[in-house]
Amino acid sequence: MANYFNTINTALRALQAQQKSLDVTGHNIANANTEGYSRQRAIHSATDPYTVPGFGMPAGAGQVGTGVEIAEIARIRDKFIDGQINEEKQSLGYWEKMYEGLHRIELIFNEPSDSSLSFAMTKFWESLQELSNNPEDPAVRESVKQTAQTMIDTFHNLNDQLADYKRSLNADVNTITDEINSIARRIADLNEQIVDVKGTGKNPNDLLDRRDLLFEELNHLVKVQGYEDSQGNLHVSLGGTRLVSGKKVNELAIKDNPDPTREFEDIIYFTNTNSDALIEGGELKAILALRGGYRDENGDDTGEIGRYMARLDELASVVVEEFNIVHHEGYDLEGNDGGDFFAATGPDGVPVDAHNISLSTDILALDGINKITAGLSTDGIRNPGNGDNATQLANIINGEKIFNSGTATMLDFYKSMISTMGIEGQRADRMVNNQTTLVDQLENQRTSISGVSLDEEIANLIKFQQAYNAATRIITTSQYILDSLMGIIR
Repeated sequence: MANYFNTINTALRALQAQQKSLDVTGHNIANANTEGYSRQRAIHSATDPYTVPGFGMPAGAGQVGTGVEIAEIARIRDKFIDGQINEEKQSLGYWEKMYEGLHRIELIFNEPSDSSLSFAMTKFWESLQELSNNPEDPAVRESVKQTAQTMIDTFHNLNDQLADYKRSLNADVNTITDEINSIARRIADLNEQIVDVKGTGKNPNDLLDRRDLLFEELNHLVKVQGYEDSQGNLHVSLGGTRLVSGKKVNELAIKDNPDPTREFEDIIYFTNTNSDALIEGGELKAILALRGGYRDENGDDTGEIGRYMARLDELASVVVEEFNIVHHEGYDLEGNDGGDFFAATGPDGVPVDAHNISLSTDILALDGINKITAGLSTDGIRNPGNGDNATQLANIINGEKIFNSGTATMLDFYKSMISTMGIEGQRADRMVNNQTTLVDQLENQRTSISGVSLDEEIANLIKFQQAYNAATRIITTSQYILDSLMGIIR
């Protein structure tokens, strides 16, 4: 009778094990398209055998098997590949945001087009050449004034758009910082739940999947490092400072830059330690590299926008200085000495830049076009109608090499800036394509290991179903034997 009940118990364990395996298989199938889900597998293990008691332990089988049990429900995951994906996603996040930013800067400059600065400078140059041929024509003089104003307006527009973009990037820093804090808090909450489940001897597979997915999202935003302790806590560090420790979070916050010259360059810091955060990768690093306020490997913290704004400022200031020098050397329509064509300084005497460049008050006056100095002296006699000075003024725009230590004209300098912009954009685009391909390959490799194969799961369904049916046959057969025995007894 004891053997009979042992057989029943063995069959019962088989039923329970196959049922649990079917449950795991069904869970895999249900989550075949769930982002971040890792395939699970029920690990079968034989239960401890029963040793048949006997005098002196006679020869023969002394142990009887007692069936099967589910030792654990394992999560199929390759931590090495996970680490590679996290590392490459940091780089992918950086280059995606960098390409987006450089493309936005290219759209602001909008080269080549009828609204671009190169077009405005060319039109100004053409009007000066026309002035050299018709120095006394009021229409031509008006054209010089208007094309100069159009060039000035284009300088202002570019400066304002770049400043607006910098302001929006500073807002993005705040947004991503809040997102990082949100993910960190969710990781801390999952840490607490995972530790509780592991304390019961179970595997919190679905919770681990959710935490790994959050950690992957975090690496796309910013470069972080993580390790799991013996209790199951995932500790996360950012730039050498702990961001998540168990269920505690050292949140990030934003403060104004104390340098008054660094407008829209807010500083990220840790609230618990009040120390500045070191941002080394991901989208956030790219935003800071575009916006400015982040010191790169060359020690430069002006940012891409700051560099282009500085080049525009240099272009505007040099043109004003050199153009005014030549303008002073000529004579206006009435034979008077020339004055400033552009305002020599900005408001309150500040240096001229792309933001404050303007025409002088003389040129802006009602009779301002008469003050344009088109002529030079001939044989010591003032000749306002010979157009020679207009030719010299045109050379300032495109002819005289006054930039880059006397190696480039104004248009050369500007075209070089646009060319550099294009090269940087192409490099960023190429890096995005390379990183995307690499991440896709790694994710495909991970999917082959951790992903759910519906064909395999359907095969498992059949396998476990047949095993379940066989276990039921053990019970029905045992019942048949018992009924036969009871019939003999009766």
